[in-house]
Amino acid sequence: MTTFTRSARWASSAASSTENASERGGFKKPQVTQGTQRVALRPPNKVQPVQPALKPSKLQTSFSQSSAAAKSLEPKKATLRSRTVVTANHATAKELPAADPVASLDVAGLCVEPMEKPSFSSQLLLPDGVPDIDSGDRDEPQLCAQYAKDIFDYLVSLEEAFPVKDQYLRHSPHITGDMRAILVNWLMQVHKRFQLLPETLFLTVSVIDRFLQAECVPRAKLQLVGAASMFLSAKYEEMYAPVVEDFVYVTDGAYSKGEVLRMEKAILSRLDWSLGRPIPLHFLRRISKAGQVDIVEHSLAKYALELSLLCYELSWVRPSQLAAAALCLALQLDGKAWDPTLTHYGRYSQAQLAPTVAKMAALLLDADKGKHTTTYQKFKSSRLEAVSTLALSRSAALQKIAGRA
Repeated sequence: MTTFTRSARWASSAASSTENASERGGFKKPQVTQGTQRVALRPPNKVQPVQPALKPSKLQTSFSQSSAAAKSLEPKKATLRSRTVVTANHATAKELPAADPVASLDVAGLCVEPMEKPSFSSQLLLPDGVPDIDSGDRDEPQLCAQYAKDIFDYLVSLEEAFPVKDQYLRHSPHITGDMRAILVNWLMQVHKRFQLLPETLFLTVSVIDRFLQAECVPRAKLQLVGAASMFLSAKYEEMYAPVVEDFVYVTDGAYSKGEVLRMEKAILSRLDWSLGRPIPLHFLRRISKAGQVDIVEHSLAKYALELSLLCYELSWVRPSQLAAAALCLALQLDGKAWDPTLTHYGRYSQAQLAPTVAKMAALLLDADKGKHTTTYQKFKSSRLEAVSTLALSRSAALQKIAGRA
């Protein structure tokens, strides 16, 4: 696998889009100084005060009374006994009998109570002490508060429908876990060069694992599998995906355009055209909302998740469990506990997460060592809160969690 430079065509388009965004006065991240209070991931829901109803003035009251009196003096119109239905060409008309009048219902003596607004989530099914994190989102249609629970239940069912088997490379005569780590580290470099979404990277690794457990791939075709997987994942997730020529370029011409397209078709055919397996980021955002974490804790959890992509022993762990373990580790480093609310929405207790948390802590300790340091260098950026250096500054706590103390 070769070290590459970014293609001129892709670099120029990315640079022009960046310049245009700056010229338009796009969003600029505020400078974070030392001692600045952390900000939450999203502002809390604000309840708008109810405006009191205005009492009608004497002029409005007298006007309404006079209008009612005038209407009572008007002659009653005759009730139509039939209705005319005009056909499309307005040439003929049919007479339909009028519907029988409905007897009026005297409700003067009835006491009608106002109906309560329906709750978008079932508060009655929540354990004691667990808040409903979707109750304040009913006025935000994009958050789909009324369907949030059903959506994540469905994602969990997709985890069961598309599993990655334990030790799936055991029967592979050509591919090992170390080769997989080299491939993923190279794909992280490609992902960074093309400035793709995080979802694209996670989906790429998920597609590779599912394909390698179902197909015997020779060593010479492993990089081709990685390039084709990112090519189709980008088309699945990105608004403007790189073209196939870009992936031919990053492989330094090791594979042709036709080979990439044929491998893409082979992967989709082997996976039965199903790319809907959830990724850990879907669950992490949900749990971060439940835990009301700040941006540093959320970024630290994302850092642990990207490091876990390199680890073969974590490749068959469910995405929901990976997300819960990553946030649990981030909270432990910040001196916070895994409370009942996180247990409910994260779907795992702290005891169930302990083995995965220990492996992630070991990954954070060794992130700056060895050959696969792309993720460590990426998260040193202040744009990502420099959480990779922050994690190493708490190495004593990491060693204790990883069982190395």
